[in-house]
Amino acid sequence: MKWIKKGHIFKPSGELEWSKGYAQIPRALVLNDRIRIFYATRYFDDKNNPISQTSFIDVDKNDLTKVLYIHNKPVLELGVKGSFSEYGIHPTMLVPYNNSIFFYYQGWQRSNKFPYVTEIGLAKSLDDGFSFTKIGETPVLKKSAFDPFFVNGVFVKEFQNKFYMWYSSGIKWIDNNGKKESVYLIKSATSEDLNNWNLNANFCVPIKVKDECQNSATVISFENKFHMWFCYRPALDFRNTDRGYRIGYAWSEDLVSWTRDDSKVGIDISQEDLWDSKMICYPYIFELDKRIIMLYCGNYFGESGFGYAELKLN
Repeated sequence: MKWIKKGHIFKPSGELEWSKGYAQIPRALVLNDRIRIFYATRYFDDKNNPISQTSFIDVDKNDLTKVLYIHNKPVLELGVKGSFSEYGIHPTMLVPYNNSIFFYYQGWQRSNKFPYVTEIGLAKSLDDGFSFTKIGETPVLKKSAFDPFFVNGVFVKEFQNKFYMWYSSGIKWIDNNGKKESVYLIKSATSEDLNNWNLNANFCVPIKVKDECQNSATVISFENKFHMWFCYRPALDFRNTDRGYRIGYAWSEDLVSWTRDDSKVGIDISQEDLWDSKMICYPYIFELDKRIIMLYCGNYFGESGFGYAELKLN
């Protein structure tokens, strides 16, 4: 398998007060006449702390680098003071269901003990994702004894008349020269109704490096197998170096047992000095008119924005 890079799509101009930089975690909603791509962006409060918001752009179906529309406000308000999404909202997954769009979003909260806590909320749209209403101020997937530090990076898709979820579970924090760095691995869950989830205790993907961090699992089915792409990196010394995020690959025949084989990932950083020459991360894969498309972020966790590639099967 090989991914053919098609180009850079979007990076914020910095003109909007709530969007000074970054376009992270791109997630697509396929509409009749366009692709609506949601992304996380950020600004800084009066104490110079980052605040994340989520908005979207519309792009042409035939050429995703052709931007048709840039939305001029966030699609969701931040959570109330003390809530799990008080300091940030990231997109994780959009699921069309029962004439609505269910939106799993990642809320950010700061902690006295750790740099952040992330949990997953749920919102709903009746207008093709142009606006959303939160389904409560409490998370539908949250940290627990099962996932002790945080949960994030949710991907949801229906297979075999059941909804499957893959997500990242924070398993520990490492003290590193006075700074705490997190470690997280991919787990799975199943549901009948998109709201109540049965969690699987096992980690899905074998690790490749010590204290590996895994995020943004995305799964599709073709050629009688299930295929997963995800991003990974070491827990330490990873900020835009040769230890930064890369994309990995695993396959399964039953959605339970996964075999990792990064030699078949089919995509890597660009060799020229480009927007994705130092890092590639947060993949999201979807089918579009018999094509298989990957959205992904580039350097410094998406500070350079996101682009896309198309899978060449043969």
